[in-house]
Amino acid sequence: MASEPSDSLEVIYVDMPPFTFLNEQDKADGILIRKTAAALKKINQPHHFRRVTLQELAQLSGRADLGLVHLIGAFPVPKQSVSFGSRPLSYMRLHAYFTDAKPIRARSDLRNKEVILVKGYSYGYLRDYLNIPENRVRILFAESHEQALQRLNAKPGRYLLNYERPFASAVGQSKLESLQQYSLSEIPIYWAAGNSFAGQLPELEAQLP
Repeated sequence: MASEPSDSLEVIYVDMPPFTFLNEQDKADGILIRKTAAALKKINQPHHFRRVTLQELAQLSGRADLGLVHLIGAFPVPKQSVSFGSRPLSYMRLHAYFTDAKPIRARSDLRNKEVILVKGYSYGYLRDYLNIPENRVRILFAESHEQALQRLNAKPGRYLLNYERPFASAVGQSKLESLQQYSLSEIPIYWAAGNSFAGQLPELEAQLP
């Protein structure tokens, strides 16, 4: 594989469909990939995308030579080595989904319940709440959005916590008419940059519509 030019900015991303993902042609794709590429082109900044896992991202975010990355606002990073942009690129909206369970209106309604989570997502502060022993929440993990829906249907009274846009495709394919939802939180997604590119973030954000 050919090496990237020395002045090419490395843009790191994790799978967050439809925001960022690897398409069938093994190319970086998604709403934020296209938005980032367009903005970097306007400031004549050569760049290339690199896909990493959440675990790799946690390690890379502490590097002083980090290029550019898409980060949700709740992602824990060392502030001394990463600068966040000031304008949200989009939002991850977290919902509680249910079918025949009692509607919920707050996170406290999840106490003493079975809650399904999809592996690969952090769930931010809500995960900490679910892990408090006194809340007696039984957590069930699903490997995919599709499996999460299957587990939701498998037993009455369960709740599924998932992010709206990544989950939309699975919901559409399931045609589950009884599915209801309640919005729990809205988490912004920002550009974040290492020290080497932090000074150019304002110029990059100025290219946003």
